Amino acid sequence: MEYLLDTNTLLRALFNDEKISDKTRNIIANEKNQIFVSIVSIWEIELKHNKHPDLMPYNAKDIINALVYTDYIVLPVRYEYLVELKQVIDLNIHKDPFDHLLIATALEESMTLITSDETVLKYPIISTLKL
Repeated sequence: MEYLLDTNTLLRALFNDEKISDKTRNIIANEKNQIFVSIVSIWEIELKHNKHPDLMPYNAKDIINALVYTDYIVLPVRYEYLVELKQVIDLNIHKDPFDHLLIATALEESMTLITSDETVLKYPIISTLKL
């Protein structure tokens, strides 16, 4: 199976946060699964770090350095994801552009998005799994 980690899940997985469920840990650890990360998440982390380093202690370099020790596949932003944005935005569930792009990515790639965000879990157009 193919899974896309949202930004929060990525941080928790990289830094072994106890809030990751056993189910999510098992999915990530299972070598039969492919785990994907969007470059959008790294971008979001960098922006948050620059704006509030006290709240976001990690920057893009920290994440990139940590990813070296994983088998995660980093996805670029492809134009197909941008085309899917309209469908995501039209649902009018929330306004977060980073989440929109992650949802569009999961939709286009037919991946399950792993998230702890209750709002993202409401999107009926993608498969989601609660962190």
